[in-house]
Amino acid sequence: MAKHEKFNIKDLDQLKGEMKRLGVDFPLDSDFSVLGEKLSTRACEIPNRFVVHPMEGFDSEPDGSPGELSFRRYKRYAEGGSGLIWFEATAVYDEARSNAGQFYLHDGNVENFARLVEGTRKAAREARGHEIVCILQMTHSGRYSKPGGKAAPMIAHRSPILDPRHNLPEDYPVLTDEYLDRLSNDFVAMARLAAEAGFDVIDLKICLRYLLSEILASHTRAGKYGGCY
Repeated sequence: MAKHEKFNIKDLDQLKGEMKRLGVDFPLDSDFSVLGEKLSTRACEIPNRFVVHPMEGFDSEPDGSPGELSFRRYKRYAEGGSGLIWFEATAVYDEARSNAGQFYLHDGNVENFARLVEGTRKAAREARGHEIVCILQMTHSGRYSKPGGKAAPMIAHRSPILDPRHNLPEDYPVLTDEYLDRLSNDFVAMARLAAEAGFDVIDLKICLRYLLSEILASHTRAGKYGGCY
C-alpha cells in the first residue's frame, strides 16, 4: 500500500504528471461547465453542482440557537454561490450535543433557525440570483456527547475497543430500548421542526461512531436493537 504524501497540485498538467509518476489512470476533463448546470431531483431543483458540506462551527447560543457567527458564516456560504447548503450537524437533545456550541433544534428556538434559513436564502438571491436548497443534518452524538463542554458518553453497546478510549468502566450503563424508542419519535418531531424552520430536506448523521451508526453495529446488544444486523 502506498504511503500518504502531501501535495500541492495547482493545475491539470501537474495532476497528469503525478498520475504518471504513481502509475494511476482515471478520466480527466478540463471543462468544468457541468458544475454550473442545474440538477433536478424528484423533490427539488438545485441551481448548480456546488455544495457546502456539513461541518460544525460550534458557534451556537447556549440554547442551541445559531449565534451571530453562525449567521455570518451561512451568509458567506450563500454569497459564495453554492446551490446546495448542507447545514451542520444539529442535535436532537441538549444531552446529545458533542460541544457546548453545537446547534440544537427544539420547540423553543425554531424561530431562530427559521431566521437563519431565510437569511441564507436571501443572501443567495441577492448575491447570485438563484434559490438554494437547504438540508439540515440531524444527530445524536452518542459516546461523543459533551453537553456543557463536559464529556457524558451515551452508548448503545459495550465495546472492548472504544470503551477504553473513553475511559468507561465495565459497569458503564448502556442506553435502554425505551430510550432508543423515544429517540426515534423525537427525530421525527425534529424533522417536523426542520420543515417548520424552512429546510427542504433532512439528513440523519449515521457515521463516525455517533449513536445512530453505533446502533447499526450493536450485534452484541440484547433486545430489539441488538443481535443480527
